[in-house]
Amino acid sequence: MPIGTSRLLINGTPGDDLLVAQPVPSRLLGGEGNDILIDGPGSDLLEGGAGNDRLYGGVGDDYYRYDINAVSRDVIFEFDPTPGNIDTLIMAESLESFGPFERYQDDLLIGMSGEPGLITVRHFFLDSAFRIERFRFGAVTLSDEDVLRAFHIDPEIPTGRSADEPPVYTGERLRLTGKDKADRLVAGDQASYLLGRGGNDLLIGSRHSDVLDGGNSVDMMLGDNQWNRLYGGPGDDYYRVDYVGWQGNQRILDYDTTPGNLDTLHIRGDMQPQYVRFYGSERGNLIMELDEQRIVIEHYFLDRAFVIEKIRFDDGSVLTEKEVRQRALQPGARAPQAQSLSPAPPPIAALESGQPELLLLVGAVLGRLGG
Repeated sequence: MPIGTSRLLINGTPGDDLLVAQPVPSRLLGGEGNDILIDGPGSDLLEGGAGNDRLYGGVGDDYYRYDINAVSRDVIFEFDPTPGNIDTLIMAESLESFGPFERYQDDLLIGMSGEPGLITVRHFFLDSAFRIERFRFGAVTLSDEDVLRAFHIDPEIPTGRSADEPPVYTGERLRLTGKDKADRLVAGDQASYLLGRGGNDLLIGSRHSDVLDGGNSVDMMLGDNQWNRLYGGPGDDYYRVDYVGWQGNQRILDYDTTPGNLDTLHIRGDMQPQYVRFYGSERGNLIMELDEQRIVIEHYFLDRAFVIEKIRFDDGSVLTEKEVRQRALQPGARAPQAQSLSPAPPPIAALESGQPELLLLVGAVLGRLGG
């Protein structure tokens, strides 16, 4: 969005707040407390303030601002599979003040003045859809590619095929099929049909309406590695789960702030809704048990951006969000917060390149990598 455009202000309280952006560019200011900030479909600004905050961003070129004067730890989840999007993390202090820079599993951890993990960017190393593309440390700007190279990762290496070879279509969707082992299936920039088959698969959808089917899963007996992981975002996505009674555990995260979107979970096979056990907690996950088989929809009770709107069965039954909340003994969705019109944030400088003094500084500071 143009820098001069105003944003709708949604301001927090001294307590723990849940702030949700509107379908227009918004500015979320958490203030004190342990806050949860959820963006909208536009270009939004999210600032957690003091406390331990969770910031969720998706479609649109979003801005995250970390307040170095606040006593805070921010966890950022950014999921936008749109090609060419640029999200920015703004930190007013100079780059030399930050560190260590660490990797924990697929997360990027940024410390300050030797204190680790003040900022966590979830799944940064998992796929480009989860990355923040631009980091501003005072006058120094780094790209996500700079960060990857500092961890000895070549950003130019392909992450794998995005379609079967030769191309096969299921309806209008380009098919990407896994094998009977753990697969990483990432959609290209078009509506796709992702089929995992066997193994504990990772499926990442596109900005279009995709079909995601993880197939069976395998209990590896090590840690929590017993799931297919399915990530859907913009578009009316369709998740298919075959009832088998003991295999086929699925963890689904569908993050879509688009008004009126309609996602569907289709449970196929000899299973009726009255035999499914529903569990959940306020602002938490939805857990569905089908005998020994489990389906988890992450953050289902946190906000409608994470809701799969319809759960359908082969007998023709369909459960809505209201019915799911009743079955899981959870209250209805919360009302939005009050808003007011606010000035736009200060201009964000364009990414600079080709400056030797900045490159030397980047190399020196990111050389302080932990772990």
